[in-house]
Amino acid sequence: MPITINGNGTVTGLSVGGLPDGSVAAADLATGVRGKIIQVVYGTHTGSVQTASANQTWTDVSPTVSITPTLNTSKIKISVGCMGVCENNNTIQQALMRQKASTWTSLFEQRTYEATDQPNPINFALTWVDDPYGGSGTVGQLDYKCQLRVNNDYTKCKWNYDGNVNAAAIMILEEIAG
Repeated sequence: MPITINGNGTVTGLSVGGLPDGSVAAADLATGVRGKIIQVVYGTHTGSVQTASANQTWTDVSPTVSITPTLNTSKIKISVGCMGVCENNNTIQQALMRQKASTWTSLFEQRTYEATDQPNPINFALTWVDDPYGGSGTVGQLDYKCQLRVNNDYTKCKWNYDGNVNAAAIMILEEIAG
C-alpha cells in the first residue's frame, strides 16, 4: 500500500513499526515540549531532628534526592520545605547542593538571623531552577541535598522540627524540558 499524506496531515498506508530504526530522532519530536514537566521525584525525612554538627560547619541534612534527566537541555526545578526552630542569637545558613559526576557544587545559599533567646520557628524553604548541562554533554544521575550551618550554639537550631514534634522535610525535583 502506498504512503499518502492527505490535505489535513493524516498519513495513511504506514503500518505500526513501519519506519526503519534511526529514521526519527528525538530532536524531530521535541518541538512544542519546551517547558513541560517530564518527570517528578521527591524525598522526605520524617525521622529524628537534625542539627549542625558543630559551630560554623556545613552539615548535610536529609533528604537527599536523585534524578536522571532525559535531555541535556532540561532544567531541574528544586523545591525544599522544612520547618525548624532556632534561638540564642544565631545566624543560620542553608545551602542547596548538587552532585554531578562525583563533584558537589553549591547552587544557592540563604541565611537568616534569630535575635532572641527563645525558640522561634524558621521556615527553611527555597525554590531554585538548575541548568545542570546547559544543553551539552551526556546526562547522568544528579543528586541534590541541603546543608545547614549555624554561627554559634549549634544545638539550639533544629532542622525538621516544629517546636513540639518532628516535622517533615521534603525535597521535590521536577525535570522541565528545555
